[in-house]
Parts: sequence; C-alpha cells; structure tokens
Amino acid sequence: MTKLERFMSKTEPKKSTSKLATAWDDILVLKEKGYTLEQVQAYLQNELKIETSLSNLSDFLKRQSCKKSDTQIKNKENDKQIKSRSSSSQEVVQDTEKEEEKAMIAAFAKKMGLNF
Repeated sequence: MTKLERFMSKTEPKKSTSKLATAWDDILVLKEKGYTLEQVQAYLQNELKIETSLSNLSDFLKRQSCKKSDTQIKNKENDKQIKSRSSSSQEVVQDTEKEEEKAMIAAFAKKMGLNF
C-alpha cells in the first residue's frame, strides 16, 4: 500500500459547501429571469439569511459558469467518444456481415459447382 493510499484509507476528505451553493437553484432562477446582482443579494440576505458581498456573489456565479462550461465540454467530448466507438462498432458489424455474406455466396457457388 502506498503512502497516499494509506493516508486516504485513514482520512476522510473534508467537503466544504458554500452557503451560496445551497442557494444555487434560487440564484440561477433569479439570474435567468433578469434580476440584478443587487436584487439577488437582497433576496439571499432577506429571505435566506445568507450574508454575502456583491463581489463574492459575482465571483461565485463566474466559478459556477466555468464549472458548467467545463462539464458541457466534457460531456461533448464523451458524446464524441461514444459516437466514435459506436460508429467503429457499426463498421465492425458491417464488415463481419459482409464477410459472412461472401462466405455464404462462396459456399452456395461451390455447392452449385460454380467457381469465382
């Protein structure tokens, strides 16, 4: 067992959750509806009792949009890989079917006494 594995087996990771992350769905709805950062900040403070500065809220939104973009890029790459594998698999199936068809034709021709 490596030092890293030993450490990981003894230590649980600490996952910090931002207070803003707990309100992400609400923030997203407000922003999509056209509310300003100041209005979102007021909502967070008055309704959810989450204190945050405008700059912190803005930075949080930027980080989240970067994460979303990264996820979208990864998803597109995964889709391309899946499609590539799928088309490769289809090509293999088609090649196999062609070979089987050739073998059947050759067997039939041989049975009929024909030479190709």
